[in-house]
Amino acid sequence: MRNALFATASLAFVSSPVMAADMLSVGVGGYMEQWFGYADRDDGAEGGFKNDSDAEIYFTGSVESDMGLTFGVDVQLEANNGPKEYTHPVAGTHNHGTGSTNIDESFAWVSGDFGRLEMGARDTIQARTHVGISDVGIGLNAGDTQVWIPGGYFDTNGWWVGMGDNKNIIYITPRVQGLQAGVSYGVDATDENKWPGAPVGDDNQVWAGGLNFQQNIGDTSVSLSLGHRSRSKADAEIDFMSTMAPATGAGGADETRLSQAQHAAHKAAWEAWEYATQNVEKNKLTGLTGTDDTTRAATLAGIVNDGLAGRTAITAATSSMMKGDNDTFTNVGIGVGFGSFTFNVAYATRDQGSYTAMPMPLKMTPAEMIAHAEALGANANAHDSPASGTAANTVTTGDTATHIIDTDHMFDHDMDPDTAKVAESAQTADAAAVNDPANETWMGSTVVKNKQGEWDTWGVSVTYMDGPMAFSLGHMNLETGAGGERTGTMFSARYTLAPGVDWRTSVFQVEDSTHWNLGGREARQDVNEGTGFVTGIRLGF
Repeated sequence: MRNALFATASLAFVSSPVMAADMLSVGVGGYMEQWFGYADRDDGAEGGFKNDSDAEIYFTGSVESDMGLTFGVDVQLEANNGPKEYTHPVAGTHNHGTGSTNIDESFAWVSGDFGRLEMGARDTIQARTHVGISDVGIGLNAGDTQVWIPGGYFDTNGWWVGMGDNKNIIYITPRVQGLQAGVSYGVDATDENKWPGAPVGDDNQVWAGGLNFQQNIGDTSVSLSLGHRSRSKADAEIDFMSTMAPATGAGGADETRLSQAQHAAHKAAWEAWEYATQNVEKNKLTGLTGTDDTTRAATLAGIVNDGLAGRTAITAATSSMMKGDNDTFTNVGIGVGFGSFTFNVAYATRDQGSYTAMPMPLKMTPAEMIAHAEALGANANAHDSPASGTAANTVTTGDTATHIIDTDHMFDHDMDPDTAKVAESAQTADAAAVNDPANETWMGSTVVKNKQGEWDTWGVSVTYMDGPMAFSLGHMNLETGAGGERTGTMFSARYTLAPGVDWRTSVFQVEDSTHWNLGGREARQDVNEGTGFVTGIRLGF
């Protein structure tokens, strides 16, 4: 039956004059890389020897129509898709792929006198028109250094996470007097996989443009490029502690601001409530005071009340806003070649347009100190402070704990050496000058630009080619807006053994301080560095 159906279909095609012409046929190409090398790491790991592989198979084909247009297809199959670990200067460490084969790029195209139009999963145009630095080994610019030394990834092309093979519509002009331009547009599909759902508001539109100029002037070749990419995004909601005074004045009925001491007490009460009310199976209730169920229930009720009051107070003092700019990327490159030498310089800058909330306490004015103290009240009741776990006083408004006064510490807030340190007391107009500064400072925060989301990368290289031999030396540097820096230097050699078959070797060094360790009380920048030696073979087919 299958053969009969096939024969019927074949006859149908033969009998149709429109389909009699040759249809689009697909050929196979690609490359395979096999590497062996050694890495000496200084990031808490010992490093050592390693094998690495990378391969892709290309299925490409085209057909020319009677109208003078050429239609084509390009599908690229990843044969070694991970996990390849690299470290983004903002998003941290990622594994590229899951270890299984999948499709990399997949797009259709049509070309003619008008230029070339592409649709599908394809690199945005600013990456394809870019003139980056050159390397004849494993690659320093958007190469495989991060496979050997974590934190060793550099890129002026724009192949970062979220900037690669998005689904795009791309137009490229013909090259005229050495100049070629292109533009790409993608919307609501931020990856190359089949999109599982319907449009949701076009929040992730990606525009990109690129210029590329190539010209020979005598024995000198010149290449120039300029590219830009902008990705719109839905603004993210950012919560921050407000220090804006209410319209009725400090201490009034509309006052929602919290002092630093108040905030600490409310936060501790909120956390104690969440901890104590976790499920019984984890024995989170065994720490309650009292030996009988009634007493324990009363204790738990007190924790719940304090926790609810703390959450309500913090929520009332917290404001939210939508804040976010477009994610932008710009790159430029230049290459000059004469004789056997080529010199390249490349630069790229990225601004992710992200914001975050940072603490910004605000000193109370004298009038606010008095109003705040009067609003709290001057009478204190004995209480076990959830903030410190020690005996303390709690100034109360009604039955709601609003303020912690720690009597176990001595303060010299007036900064007068002739005045003895005194214990913190109930905050009144007279006692305000000697109280804990946390009782005289509003707990606030502000929305600021996330400087870790900004970075600049530049690189330089020189390449020498003579027959089957080639050598390159390159250096790249990346700096984030938060002060982190990453540098890498690579020397590579290549020898052509046969058409499409190269033996390649790279020696490189990387140092990275772009990552912040937020553990503990103070953030610190971790410094990773290492050196590597990699050699192997690359076969193109």
